[in-house]
Amino acid sequence: VGVAARIESGAAGGALVADLAGTAVALEAAVGARAVREFDLVNAGHAALNLGVPTLTGPESRDFSLSGSACANSLRLLPGERCRVRVSFAPLRRGNSQAALQWR
Repeated sequence: VGVAARIESGAAGGALVADLAGTAVALEAAVGARAVREFDLVNAGHAALNLGVPTLTGPESRDFSLSGSACANSLRLLPGERCRVRVSFAPLRRGNSQAALQWR
């Protein structure tokens, strides 16, 4: 799952950072099983940020879900605040699956 965030236009000075080693989350699960990965999004800037609606997109996005994520629709993060993202992967078929996670 790729990770991206849209920062509202009125949020000059905000900086949204994911506590990941890179820009992707790798999950592995057999068909019929589920894998879960959690990570935080942090407002590392000096102004509040308003997250949009979290959306999974891509051809295999149906294999992923955000059930249990604290980074909910229109969440406002003040400087230094964080929210927990919970990505679940339950593949419907064998092979690689990809999706992008965005806040719109």
